[in-house]
Amino acid sequence: PKYLGSHIPCDDVSPEANLEHDWLYHAATVHDSLDTLAIALGTESDEYKEALSMVLAQDLQASSLRPTKTFEYSLRIVGGLLGAFSVTGDVRLLSRAKDAVDSLLQSPFASSPTVLPRM
Repeated sequence: PKYLGSHIPCDDVSPEANLEHDWLYHAATVHDSLDTLAIALGTESDEYKEALSMVLAQDLQASSLRPTKTFEYSLRIVGGLLGAFSVTGDVRLLSRAKDAVDSLLQSPFASSPTVLPRM
């Protein structure tokens, strides 16, 4: 996404206003726009390949220790990965979706001193 410039990997991007907001800490904009890039520009485009490499390189397990808004994470990260998989058939995206769900399920337990999830 060359028009995004230095705003990647932020969650919300406003390129015309040159603003960014990183509140989910998972590069949500890249995840939830991957399917659109594949449809609009094709899977052979430089923009799609760049976004795909960012998504595949992100360590979802390492970022699971931060507090996460589960609804937004499910919608933008997991949904973005599954949407891109459904458009492209790239099984790496399905695997990343599984990793994302696993990190989502583990994160409340990882930050809790007990066997109960942290609320």
